[in-house]
Amino acid sequence: MRDKASQYAKSLHTALEEAGGANMHIILDEFVQILARRGQFGIYSKIEAELEKLFLKDAGIRQAELFLARDLSVSKPILEKIKELLGGKVEFVKKVDKNLIGGFWVLMGDTLIDGSVRGQLEELSNQLRS
Repeated sequence: MRDKASQYAKSLHTALEEAGGANMHIILDEFVQILARRGQFGIYSKIEAELEKLFLKDAGIRQAELFLARDLSVSKPILEKIKELLGGKVEFVKKVDKNLIGGFWVLMGDTLIDGSVRGQLEELSNQLRS
C-alpha cells in the first residue's frame, strides 16, 4: 500500500503545484472523492505523510527519525547539535523504541547517530579491549 500512497501523493503534489495555490480546495475535494469512490480512503494517512515529505523536500527540509526509549522531549541544544551533525534543515519524527534502555538514536537515510546507553556501553567496552 505504501507504493500506492506514494503514487497518490506524487499526483496530488503535482496537481497542487501546477495550480499554484489557486483552486486548492477544489483539487483536494476531488482527490478525497476519488479515494472514496475507489474505496481507498483507508490509506489517506499514508498519503498525507508522503505528501508532507514532498513539501518538506521542496522547502529543503529533510526528515529524520528520532527513536527514544520513552515518549519524552529532547532538549533543544541536543536537537540543534544533531541537526548540525546531519547538516542543513532537519525535521524530527519522534518514535518510541522499547528496545532502547535509555538515550536515543537518529536515523536519516543511511546515516545513524547512536546516542543510546547501549551504544555508549559498547563503545566503552571496545575502548577497554584496545
